Amino acid sequence: LYHRDVISRGRRAIVSRLPRDVITARTDARNAFVKNQTILGLFAYGPAFAGAIADNGAGATAGYLVVAGGTFFAASEISRRTSISRAQSDLAFNMGRNGALAGWATMYVFNADDRPQAAGAFVGGLAGTALALGAARAMTEADAAGMAFGSDIGALIGYGTMEAIRGKETCTVDQAFFETCSRSLSDRTEVAMILAAGILGYPLGLLYPRNARYHVTPGDITTLWATALLGATMTGAFLGAKSSGRAVATTVTAGGVLGVIAGDRFLVQRFDHSRTDGGRVVLGTFAGGLMGAGVASIFDHDNPGPHFIAGAAAVGALTGIIVTERYLDAPSDAGPPRFRVTFNPASIALLAARTPGNHSLLNVRF
Repeated sequence: LYHRDVISRGRRAIVSRLPRDVITARTDARNAFVKNQTILGLFAYGPAFAGAIADNGAGATAGYLVVAGGTFFAASEISRRTSISRAQSDLAFNMGRNGALAGWATMYVFNADDRPQAAGAFVGGLAGTALALGAARAMTEADAAGMAFGSDIGALIGYGTMEAIRGKETCTVDQAFFETCSRSLSDRTEVAMILAAGILGYPLGLLYPRNARYHVTPGDITTLWATALLGATMTGAFLGAKSSGRAVATTVTAGGVLGVIAGDRFLVQRFDHSRTDGGRVVLGTFAGGLMGAGVASIFDHDNPGPHFIAGAAAVGALTGIIVTERYLDAPSDAGPPRFRVTFNPASIALLAARTPGNHSLLNVRF
């Protein structure tokens, strides 16, 4: 970065010579940050603040409107005063949302009332956004995408695992004919485990792009949502209409995990997807699954079984991935920088003849 000072009419102006693509990227990141934070203000900060400060309609409405509208101006001021990268914008959106959920979950686990739960969500959302802005300052976009994916998929895996462990709900009726239902583990235990899985997912997700032996782009990580959906749908085809909740949770969760592994093997390791490519793969998977389910309903419109619909949807989703990848024609994976040593025997003759110049016998590239 360099600049020159231009003195004009007694004032000093700084003329930036940043490349146009750098300026455009910074502007896009700032705009995305303001947009994402405004969305959080409407659906996370505002509702949480309203529930925390008032228990009546008028006070809650006033609090919601103030925070929901003020979030836009606060985010605009932050983006004006500091440089916002795309990694910071993406991770702030994810951690702002998940921070609000984590704040609510923490207060719920400690058996707090509704207003403390809302306050926890509000504080957690703001804390998550602030933490993300600081943590993602030196991160790449792939690092931020990996952290966000790790937390989200970790929370989903935690939810599926807990549903499989808790099993079926059992109910008892006392002498007053009052029915009481319970499961092997309480709701608070389940929420605590989901919270822990989501938090643990952040550092694990960061390790993925940083330690992979192949090139991982933000778009590559987005495609893993498509394969996770495909895996869950495909294993769901083996479930019957009378499958228990434990069987459904176990099967779908395992299928999602296998889908992520398959996506890493067949998509991430082979191609380098842009952010747009990753989004189109997800949309293509979803669209193909809808078409497959629709075809299944046409062939058996009277009483289509869930396994038949899930199987057809899985075939359609897989077809959607294949067709979308063919349309995209994404470049092959660039791979990590490789250590190479080359030997140039012609340099021996040049050195022996004392030919002027630089003559390298060994070239090391890494």
